[in-house]
Amino acid sequence: STIFNLEFINKIYPIIPNNSFLYIKAEKLILSNNQIELVEELGFYGLEKLKFLDLKNNKLKVVFINFLFPLEQLFMDNNQIELIDENLFKNLENLNRVILIGNTIEHISEEAFKTNIHLKEIY
Repeated sequence: STIFNLEFINKIYPIIPNNSFLYIKAEKLILSNNQIELVEELGFYGLEKLKFLDLKNNKLKVVFINFLFPLEQLFMDNNQIELIDENLFKNLENLNRVILIGNTIEHISEEAFKTNIHLKEIY
């Protein structure tokens, strides 16, 4: 069965290790205000039903999410992201909203949003 909301707010989790959410069928994951510095490459692996991911107010510089195919909304505001490369949002065809306000973005690849055919909002 599906867990609709999974929230970890105002905790201290500096690292999200690989396979942390394996076999968890959440549609909404909120990890805001946790001082997260690193999500390992497969940290979100297994979240096959995830539509909403909130990573705001952490210390992230990079995130690996391009295998979260159902993802529709992504909040990564107020982190330390400097680069949006061509692979960050690759394969996320359902993505329609991305919030990046409050980061120190220095470069966005021309190919960054190429596969996001439903994208309506970027802040």
